[in-house]
Formats: sequence, structure tokens, C-alpha cells
Amino acid sequence: EIVETLEKMDDFDLILVDTAGKNPSDKSYHKNLEKLISESGAQEVHLVISSTTDYSTALKILDSYSFIKDYKILFTKLDECDKLGNILNLKMATKMPLSYFTYGQNVADDLMPANHSYILKKLLPSGGEF
Repeated sequence: EIVETLEKMDDFDLILVDTAGKNPSDKSYHKNLEKLISESGAQEVHLVISSTTDYSTALKILDSYSFIKDYKILFTKLDECDKLGNILNLKMATKMPLSYFTYGQNVADDLMPANHSYILKKLLPSGGEF
């Protein structure tokens, strides 16, 4: 069904496919996810992490998806998180690019390209100036 659905959306610039939340250590889920990525013809894979997730848990989640060799990280719920240092820490730990941030409940309107300047301004009291 995914192939047929995506063909109907061929004129869209960006299509995000959300998969069912599963235990990331479930090996059968890994096989199903690899099949979905392959059959969908995905040009990019974005692993979604809530910015409210603590660092060690987020690192464990990202590590469990290490079978996906080329992915980007999409952080959600920036509006619910006062401490955004994990975003930079996870970026440095995984060496994977950041793709998008969500800031609010309406994903279509509250989705923005990941921006390091935005995070620095939130982290540094001087507004991002060193």
C-alpha cells in the first residue's frame, strides 16, 4: 500500500511517513522497517526523538537503530523543553545530521529546518554570541 499511496503524492515536496511506535530492540521490527524503507523508495530517513527525552535514553534509542546506516535526526517538542543541550550532544555523539525541529502541536505549520543558530540562541544567555 505504501508504494501506491506515495505515487498519489508524487507532486509533494516533502512526505513524512510515520511508523508505528515499537520497541526499538525488537529485531522483527528492524526487518519490517528495512523493508518499508526499501519498498517506499525513501530518499531520506529521519529518526524522530523528542527533545524532552533524557540523553542516555535518546542515545540508547538512536543506537538501537544503528542498522540504518544513513539517517538524519528530527527533534520534536522543542516548545516543551527548556534544556536543548541534548540536541547538540546527540548530534556530536552520533555524527548524524539534524534535519528538522518541531515547535508546537501542528506539525505542518510547526516544522522548521534544523538550525544550529536557533539552538545556540536558546542555550547561551547572550543570544548565541561567544
